[in-house]
Amino acid sequence: MNCKKAKTILSRHADGERVDDRALVLARAHAEECAECFRFAGDIRNMRVRIGDAYGHYAPVPADRIMRAVRCVSEAREEASRRRERIVFNDIIPAMVATTILALVILSVNVLRVQPVSPVKGYLLQGFTSGEAIYLSHAADNSHGE
Repeated sequence: MNCKKAKTILSRHADGERVDDRALVLARAHAEECAECFRFAGDIRNMRVRIGDAYGHYAPVPADRIMRAVRCVSEAREEASRRRERIVFNDIIPAMVATTILALVILSVNVLRVQPVSPVKGYLLQGFTSGEAIYLSHAADNSHGE
């Protein structure tokens, strides 16, 4: 085993990544024989101790768990985005349509509402078109106030 490969395996193992057991044994054996890799392994141990002292403990998190967490966060954000879209299309738009229809119905009722005509006025207004009868009826109501 060469230094580069041994350092990579030792570093991955220290980070909590899964490494082949046989490769780890060979990397440790190489570090026992190679001064440079021995110092590298010692540096890793010292770093772990310093990190542990700084945080009160040291528990390396495997890279696959980190990537799984990143994927979960990404999926959660996508799901939240899809939920927001569903809320707009399933809740808000139908409510807006219903409100618009209700407003149109109210407006049309107020516009088309015909004032009740007394029987006397009704008799007097016979023979006129409905528009003329409404006009005459309003004109007669307004003339009483003068």
